[in-house]
Amino acid sequence: IGIEDVVTPADKKQILDKFEALGFIRMRPKSDGRGGKIGFADPTAELLGLSGEFPLSPDAGIPRELLAKLSTPLAEIVRRLNDSSNHVRGESLELLALHILKEIGLTPVGFRQRAAHAAYQEADLVADGLHLHYSRWLVQCKNVAGNVGTPHLLREYGLATLIKAHVILVVSTAGFADGMEELAAQIAETSHIQVVLVGRADLDAFVKSGREAFIDLIKAQSREVLRLKRAQLNVPALSIASPMPSAAAAAP
Repeated sequence: IGIEDVVTPADKKQILDKFEALGFIRMRPKSDGRGGKIGFADPTAELLGLSGEFPLSPDAGIPRELLAKLSTPLAEIVRRLNDSSNHVRGESLELLALHILKEIGLTPVGFRQRAAHAAYQEADLVADGLHLHYSRWLVQCKNVAGNVGTPHLLREYGLATLIKAHVILVVSTAGFADGMEELAAQIAETSHIQVVLVGRADLDAFVKSGREAFIDLIKAQSREVLRLKRAQLNVPALSIASPMPSAAAAAP
């Protein structure tokens, strides 16, 4: 039995449309009678750049009802956060969390709290990162009218300590109250945990400029964390007189 016997042209188009929506291929119309009825599918740089190593399932921890909606454009997800339907707002908040994890290369382990159980205003997840080293992320997305304040971050900090998380990511569709950045800095300076704060202006930049804007935000906050954590090396037992020189500075 050949693939043509079980996969119809409509099925093929649906599969290719899905891969194109994910950014893995770019479709070209056929010419001169070549390329079949659908046309040609060219691989993109994102597809060619895949390492082929998937130690963690990309669908791990994602509820089945959300899997079919993961390709929803980010702009549409953010727009639906203001929908009149509680269900639509809650689902969009969960999709926003999953979209962010995908863009920064994290794998969801599971939802700690679904939006439907938090008045459709909050979605909490745990995610794994496997880059140069393993990291565990505690993720909280809040869709509320007012700014998110320090009691919320203190709660997440306590939980992060219990589950041995390395990073707390807090996303607010509004913004953050006074004292949040100071508390985030204090946590980074006095513990092993880092805090990433994403507010409404950051989400708007994410929608407008794509993944690069979000990565730039995280890098900027990471540089500040680096500055704060350098103070942790001022321990007599370590005997570290100065930071190691950079490769550029060490070059003759």
